[in-house]
Amino acid sequence: NASSTDTLIIGSSIDYLRSLGSSLKIVDVNGDGYDDIVSGQHTSFLSTGVDRLYVIYGSKDIPLSIDLSSYEPDLLIYEEIAGSSFGYSLDSKDINHDGHEDILIGAPALSSSNRINNGAVYVVYGKNYQNKIIDAKDADVKIYGAMTGDFFGFKIIADDVNGDKGYDIIASAIATTSSVSSRVYVLYAKGLPGQAATQSGMA
Repeated sequence: NASSTDTLIIGSSIDYLRSLGSSLKIVDVNGDGYDDIVSGQHTSFLSTGVDRLYVIYGSKDIPLSIDLSSYEPDLLIYEEIAGSSFGYSLDSKDINHDGHEDILIGAPALSSSNRINNGAVYVVYGKNYQNKIIDAKDADVKIYGAMTGDFFGFKIIADDVNGDKGYDIIASAIATTSSVSSRVYVLYAKGLPGQAATQSGMA
């Protein structure tokens, strides 16, 4: 029965048009052995507003009730450009092999560099953040869709595709225009940059 839940997280009342929990992932971001809660709060495609991800650290003393109207999350990540559906898709793996799980974030409705809804995938490396706020434009890895209408980042998965012990990024581009075919991209971990890139190559 949900009314007898152990911990309840309540979205901010000022963000009623954005749905807390629209995407969820359990990730040990700060490497303390406790799973942390990553919750997306984003608008529907093409809507206005600022999408974000909340990270709340797990612990043996996690509060019974967390109201985001007043509670300061351990990590807050804002979208780079409004209306991008930032956080629509999520995954996590230790991409940079530092012992912390990293957060992979899809923003399939993002428009950038004169490309409408080309989409993007971001990676924010895990570490022991303390009430940190990050703008997605400052993410550790940024990968942008190559073409208008790609909706790159609609789904994302991190796994070892080529058996080199690194976690590669697999991302779909569902393509919503008749002139663009849908695709699935695989980006090997060893080629991932710390700066902006596109699917077709490094920026």
